[in-house]
Amino acid sequence: MMSKYRVRCAPALVKSAPGGAALSLDHSPASSVLPVLVRDASDPREQEFTPVQLSEEPLVTGWVRTTDLLLVVTKETFMAPTEKAASEPPGVDALGLRLLPGAEVVVMKRSGSLARVRYESAWFRADGWIPDDSLGTFFEKSQTGPKALQSVSVTPETTTLRYTPGGKPIVTIKRPKTAGRDGWALAGEGIVEKKHILVWWTDGYASVHGWFPEAQVTKELPGLLGNVVATIGSHKTKIDVPGGTQIFDQPGRNNIGQFVVGGHVIVLEERDGSTRIHIATKLGQLTAWVPITGPAP
Repeated sequence: MMSKYRVRCAPALVKSAPGGAALSLDHSPASSVLPVLVRDASDPREQEFTPVQLSEEPLVTGWVRTTDLLLVVTKETFMAPTEKAASEPPGVDALGLRLLPGAEVVVMKRSGSLARVRYESAWFRADGWIPDDSLGTFFEKSQTGPKALQSVSVTPETTTLRYTPGGKPIVTIKRPKTAGRDGWALAGEGIVEKKHILVWWTDGYASVHGWFPEAQVTKELPGLLGNVVATIGSHKTKIDVPGGTQIFDQPGRNNIGQFVVGGHVIVLEERDGSTRIHIATKLGQLTAWVPITGPAP
């Protein structure tokens, strides 16, 4: 059963069992957000190992040592440019960067109840001050979505969003496109003033509200780009995997999941009555084994 919590972890640290070997993953992102599974009545935040769900169909699970989970923002948090500004509550419509639950950050410095952090995604690069109690490893999924505004893209490839026209930068936009592998991105057109345009720019874990030079903004249609993982292998033989078939990290070793519905999969290798296959997961392409052989009917 899935809990209300989610965590962010590095693929190399996800194991086939508590204290077991690392899963065989290729084409992995640097980190990914995964739902936390409930194994018993205890609080998952207090367990030595955290069970996580890598995919729904087939259902694949893994284990991460709780102390290896990555530091994230656990509640919507405004990133202030200075320590002094962070000690005061921001206005509802304050220009700047808002980090959403699940945003991965690196702590650069701590001062009292505040922390200076750096946030970097496929879209944004920024650093600033946030309350220290906004940091943790377990978080709940954010209900915040993008503003329903016209989509735009920004050129050149790297530019900045600022607090005032021509003023102090809020963030550096690294990949100004309308979609990205980390989720979705959307920029919305707002007020034009003195050849600058007020826009909102959003990725999956941060939202920025500030000013761009109008000349850098070009309108485009919004889009989505999924994290598609191709199956690699010279074998084209397929087998039929029935619903309920168990999935193992190695033939006869740790059970890491099962096919709920079932379907056809490409055979990569057959050994000792098992078939090696690839499964697309949130952590990239997983190499796993199913205890069946033979071509699909």
